Amino acid sequence: MPLSCNPRYFIILYSKLILKIGKGAQVMISILTSLVVYSLGLPRWLMWPFYVIFLFFIFWNFYRIMRNNYIAAKTEEKAFEIFQLLLKRGFYVISDIVGERVKTRNEAWDSKHRYIEHIYFISKNCYKQISISVKPSQCGLYIKYELCREILGAIIAVAHRKNIFVWIDAEKRKDRNNVFHIAAYLKNKRCDNFGVALQANHSDARLFLEKYMKFGIPIRLVKGAYTDGDLRHDSLINEQFVNLMNYFYDPLLQSPIFKNVALGTHDKVLINLGVAWKIAKEFQFLYGVNSVLAEQLLNSGERVAIYVPWGKKSGAYLFRRFREGIRFRTFFLFIRNLWSGYRFRRRLARL
Repeated sequence: MPLSCNPRYFIILYSKLILKIGKGAQVMISILTSLVVYSLGLPRWLMWPFYVIFLFFIFWNFYRIMRNNYIAAKTEEKAFEIFQLLLKRGFYVISDIVGERVKTRNEAWDSKHRYIEHIYFISKNCYKQISISVKPSQCGLYIKYELCREILGAIIAVAHRKNIFVWIDAEKRKDRNNVFHIAAYLKNKRCDNFGVALQANHSDARLFLEKYMKFGIPIRLVKGAYTDGDLRHDSLINEQFVNLMNYFYDPLLQSPIFKNVALGTHDKVLINLGVAWKIAKEFQFLYGVNSVLAEQLLNSGERVAIYVPWGKKSGAYLFRRFREGIRFRTFFLFIRNLWSGYRFRRRLARL
């Protein structure tokens, strides 16, 4: 076979060419060249690389749009520019350094140092309306329980000295007991600047709510994004969410030990129930999701916090959000909020 007709040679040569031009031009060239190959009746294998490259850049541009809408920034400095705009608008901010489960002790310790440096940065700039969110799996929960307890304890202790609140994110069903024991251990150490996310997609969520209430640990009530919950249908999860709200309403009304009670949901029906509460509470929204509703609540005088993910590991974060959705509506929620999220960022930029 002549060199010019060798498929491997052709693909390598074409790849070198497209890497020298812009992404938009790459897609156009792929389409036009495919049409030329088809119209001239050339061998069909010549079209394969164009199809692959075309699909790759469709996927890449879609991922880039999703990342820009739901991940605030890659660096801490850029993230704080977003924080400042949100604070100026009147929102509270929950800072989340994106990252999934760590696999080694060194990665867990690196995560600890990154969070502590972030806490010092927040304190240095006097951002009292910023809290942080930490996943136990980032602190070594899947390596060793004692390691996770030590690292989480160190992060919360530093945050306590700097008067910064810490939300411990939810993990999978099998990890709930470990997370509770860590929270109880930290509470016994007189750390009162942290709260825990409680997922409503578990039928036994009330048992864990009772345990946390016994220790006076603040709760962030969420529907739950993990697929291992035994409640799958929307109606069952919503019913459980309402039951949990009703269960701890009276203790919240009567006891001053519960602080920073939060409802982390984008469901308008559940939010309206929360608005009717005559107690201090906080509504929490994901960055880029239901921004119009968040602004409406803010304008009506409610306390609203925006959960803002940032960092370089955005791909893993987005993949987890889509993969762990309880239902297709979770994925659709992110898709249909692309336009409103874009307009929300434009409004922030004009402040």
